[in-house]
Amino acid sequence: MPKSIIHPYEWSINDIQYFVTVNSDRNELNLYQSKYQNKKYITTKLSTSSDSITRSESDPIQCYNYSPTETGLFASGLLSGTVTISNLAAVPRAIFRLRPKQQRPCNSVSFNSQGLLAVALDKVRNDTSLQIFDVNRVQQNDPISCYSLMPSEVVSSVSFLRESPSSLICGSYKFLREYDLRSSSTVFETATKFVQGVTIDRFNDYFFSTHSDSGTVAFWDRRQIRTGVSGSSEPIMTINPFGENQRGKSAHPCFRISSTRRGEFATLQDGYTIKRWQTGYVPPHIQHQSQSLNPTSANSSEPLKISYKDIPKQGYLFVTSIMKSVTPTNERVTSFDYVTDLEYKNRLNFICLTQSGSLVRMKAVESPTAVKFDPFNVVASVDREHITFIGPRAGESHNIDISRRISSASTESISGTSDEGEINEGAGSSKNSKSECAILPSTSSGADTTNNSLFDVSDVLERDVSFSIRKLAMNNYSMDCESNIALLNTYSHPNGTRIERLKAAWSWVDRAQKSRPSMVYGLVDFSYEGVLGIWEGYNWISKKVNNPNFHRQAFETAVSRILDRSKRKIYTEWSSPSPAKRDLRQLCLRAAGWNFDISQLERLLEELESEGKYEQAAGWAVFHGRVNRAVKSLAASKNDRLRMMSAAIAGYDGYKNTTRNSPWKELCRKMSSELENPYMRAVFAFIADGDWIDVLDEESLPLRERLGIALRFLSDEELTNRLYKMKNQAIENGDIDGIILTGITPAAVDLLQSYVDKTADVQTASLIISFASPLYFTDERVTHWIECYRNLLNSWRLFSKRAMFDVARTRASKTFDDRITNTVVPPQVYLQCHNCKKVIRSMVNATGGESGSDWNVPSSASVPGGGVPPAQRQESISSSPTNHLLMEPASYHRYYTSQTRFQSTADINIRCPHCNYPLPRCAVCLLPLGAMPSRMNYNNSLEGLQNFMGENNDQDPQQTDGDQTSKNAMENRNLFDRYFVFCLSCNHGMHAGHAREWFSKHSMCAVPDCECNCNQYR
Repeated sequence: MPKSIIHPYEWSINDIQYFVTVNSDRNELNLYQSKYQNKKYITTKLSTSSDSITRSESDPIQCYNYSPTETGLFASGLLSGTVTISNLAAVPRAIFRLRPKQQRPCNSVSFNSQGLLAVALDKVRNDTSLQIFDVNRVQQNDPISCYSLMPSEVVSSVSFLRESPSSLICGSYKFLREYDLRSSSTVFETATKFVQGVTIDRFNDYFFSTHSDSGTVAFWDRRQIRTGVSGSSEPIMTINPFGENQRGKSAHPCFRISSTRRGEFATLQDGYTIKRWQTGYVPPHIQHQSQSLNPTSANSSEPLKISYKDIPKQGYLFVTSIMKSVTPTNERVTSFDYVTDLEYKNRLNFICLTQSGSLVRMKAVESPTAVKFDPFNVVASVDREHITFIGPRAGESHNIDISRRISSASTESISGTSDEGEINEGAGSSKNSKSECAILPSTSSGADTTNNSLFDVSDVLERDVSFSIRKLAMNNYSMDCESNIALLNTYSHPNGTRIERLKAAWSWVDRAQKSRPSMVYGLVDFSYEGVLGIWEGYNWISKKVNNPNFHRQAFETAVSRILDRSKRKIYTEWSSPSPAKRDLRQLCLRAAGWNFDISQLERLLEELESEGKYEQAAGWAVFHGRVNRAVKSLAASKNDRLRMMSAAIAGYDGYKNTTRNSPWKELCRKMSSELENPYMRAVFAFIADGDWIDVLDEESLPLRERLGIALRFLSDEELTNRLYKMKNQAIENGDIDGIILTGITPAAVDLLQSYVDKTADVQTASLIISFASPLYFTDERVTHWIECYRNLLNSWRLFSKRAMFDVARTRASKTFDDRITNTVVPPQVYLQCHNCKKVIRSMVNATGGESGSDWNVPSSASVPGGGVPPAQRQESISSSPTNHLLMEPASYHRYYTSQTRFQSTADINIRCPHCNYPLPRCAVCLLPLGAMPSRMNYNNSLEGLQNFMGENNDQDPQQTDGDQTSKNAMENRNLFDRYFVFCLSCNHGMHAGHAREWFSKHSMCAVPDCECNCNQYR
C-alpha cells in the first residue's frame, strides 16, 4: 500500500502547521511541524510511532483519523480490529487500545468535537459493527462503548458531522445511513453502491462525498436524501476522476476535498500530476402554487404559463473547471493534501509526500479569473493571488500582490499619466507609484518556451488597433484631410494595403470637402456624394430633396450648371445616347478624382515618369486609350525588364483587330497573371483580348483606377451593374476606399460598419462620417462610433484631442447658412453673481447691445469671494464662446464705441451687468476681476486696444515673419492672462496670469489666513 499524508488543519495555530504521514508498510506514524518564519517554511519531524502502535507486521494500519479539538490526538484502526489512541505531540506518549470482542478488520474511525470516537468494523455474529466510544473514559481505562449500532452488517466508512457532533453518516454494504445519537431511529437510509470513504465538506455539513469500488465518486446533499421510495436517493453529482485504469478498492486512489477553498476537490494522477476540479451548485427548484405570470406570449393575450417539468426539482453539482498542476519534483508523489499558504492567504498550496518519504510543499498554478485590456493596451489578468500587467512595450510585465495591496488599493496608483495620457516609466508602473511591482522578464508569458509559432506578446499588443488609434491621435490624426494624408505617408504599419486604402479614402474626402460649394445648385446638392449616388441621378437625389415641385428637368439643369463651372472635358470613349447620362458620367469622373481633360494627360504622365513611376504612367496611358504612349513611358525607364515589356506592348497594333489566337496573345495572358505590378497586369490583360472586364476584375488595382476605366469605356447598363458590384464587394470586404463609391451617405454607414467589424478602427469611421452626419443624415451606428471614440480619447486623458474633435464635428455640421446641425454641449461652468444670483456671461454682442436672454441660476447662499457655488461646480469647462468668464478684447472695443447703460466705461468689466454689484477682486493685485491686470495695463486707450487686437494697420512693412509670430504669441498670452481663475475649494479668484505666477512658487492660496492648498487641485 502506498504512503499517505493528511493535514489536520484544525491543529494549525498562527504560523504553525502539522502533518501526519503513514509509511508504505502501514506500521509507522510520523508527526511533522511546519513553521513559517523569515519568509520560508521550516519543517521538522516531531515524533515517530511504530512498534507502540502495531505489534506485528501482520497487523498493519487500516485507517486513521485525528481529533478536531485536541492537537496531536490520533486514532489508528488496525487489521485485527484494534484501535490505538495516542497523542503524537505528547511527551511521554500514552497508548490506549480498544479491542473488539472478535477480531475483524477496522474499516474507518472518526472523531467528533465532543470527544466521541466512532469505529466501523466488519460484521461478525453476535456483535455490532458500529461502536462509539468516549475518549475521556477510554483514557481512564473504561473501554466500554457508549453506543453500539448496526449488528451483523459490514460498516465500510463512518464520519461525524462537524456542526452537528451528535450526528454521523456511515456506509454499510448497500446502504448509506445517517444516525442521530439522540434518537433511536435513522435520519435517512438510502440504497446505493457508493458507500466507501464518507468525507464531509468542511465548508458545508450538508454536502459529503463517497465512492464505489470502481473509484467513481458520488457527491450528496443530506437535505435531498429521503428514506423510502418516495424520496430522492440519487447523488447530486457522480464522476470518475481517476479514469478506467484505476478500479477496485486495492488501488487506494488519493482523493481530497479541499479544506482551504469551497467547491473544489483534487485527485492524484500518475504520481506526477494533481488534477483539480472546481464545482458549482444549482439549488433545487421550489415549485410555487401559482405558476401564472403577468407577461403574455407573443401569439396570445393569455397569461404566460411556465412548465416546470423540465426543471430539476433537486439541486445538483456541476464541474466548472478542471486544472492540472505538475508536481515540482522528479520523484513520484504517493499522497497529498490541501494546506493553507501562510504567506499569501489566497494562494492554494499542496503538501506532497514523495516515494522516498520526503515532504514537498507545492504551489498550485492558478488560471486567471478575469482578463481585460485597459485603454493603453495593457493586459491585466487577475487570479486569486496577483494582478499581472503585460504592456505593449517589450513585453513588460508587472505583478502586484493582491493579498498585500488590496487593502490600500483605493489610495495607491498603479501608473502615472500625464495630461495627454503618456505613460510614465512604462505601462503599469511609475516612479511616483506607491504600488510594489515585481517586473517579470518578457519570457514570463511562456510564449516562446511553449510554442515557437506564437507571436511575441509585445509585438501583438503594439499591432493592436487600440495602440494604433492612440498613436495616430497623439500625432494629430483628425478631420484635417491633408494632415491625415501626410501622417499616413510617414506611418509604418504591417498592413501596407490598408494604409494605401486609407490614403485613397482621405484623398477623396479632401476633394469632396473642397469641392462642396461647387457641387450645389438650387435644390440639388451633390456634397459628399459618391460615384454611385451621382450615377443614380434623379432617382436618388429626388429622395433627398423630398420636394413635390422638384422635377427631372430641374435636376438635369442643375447638373449642367454644375458642370459649366469647370470647362474641362474629361475623356470618355463611350458616348451615352442620353445627354443627361453623359453629364452624369462627367460628374462621376470628377467625383472619382479624374478631374482633368485629355490635354492635361501628357503633363501628368511626365510627372509620373519623373517620379520613377513608369508602370503607373503606362497604365494611365492605356486607361485613356493611349497604348502607344504606354510604350513610350516604359521605354523611358532605365530598367531593362520594363523596356522589354514595352517591346511586347508595341505588338498591340498588329494584333488588336485579329480574333484568332496567337503566341503573342498567349504571352500577354501569361504575363497578366504572373507580373507583380497591378498596373502591368492590367495593361497586359487588356492588350491580350481588348476586353476591359478582366482589368476591372483586377482587385489589386486601386479602386479609383478601376472606376476611371469603367466610367470611360463601359456602356450605361454595364456601368450600372459594375458600380453596384463594386459597391457590394467593397461593403463585404470592408474596403475603406469604397467611400469613393458610396460617398459619405447612409450607404457609407454600411461600408464603415463592415470596416469597423473587420479592423475595429472606430477612429477613422468616426472622423470620416462626421463630415456629413448629422449635416445630411443621422444613424444610431454613427452615434455609437463617435461616442466610443470620444470615450476612448477621454480614457487616455487626451482631453484636448477630444475637444478638438468636438469642435471639428460642430464646424463640419454647419449648413451653408451657418446653421449648426450638431448638438453642441452646453456650458457646464458659470460665474454667478452672489448678489443677484444671475450668471455673468458675455455682456455685449457683435452689435454693441446686450447679449441674449440671461440664464437664471437657483438662489443659494452667497459664496465667499464671489466664486462658483458648490452646487454649480463641474469637472470640465466647455469651450463654447458663451462660457468666457471675461469679455474678449474685441468686445471692449465694440463697447467703447457704442451706447451703454453705464455712465463710465471703467465700470463695464468690474461690475455685474445685471445689478451693477462689484465683481470680486484678484487675490494678488487686488484689482477687480474683469479689470486689466496691472502688468498688462500698458495702454488703456482705444489705440492701445486696437494694437492689442491687431486692428491698427500702421505697422512697419519691413517687419519679419518671425517678429510677427512672436507678437501674436505674446498677444495670445496676454489675452489668456486676463481671464478669471477660481479655486473650486476655497472660491478665491485671481487673474490667470497672476495665478500662474503665484503658484509657480507657492502651493497655498494668496489670500491671507486662507490655508487652502489650491495648487494641488490643478
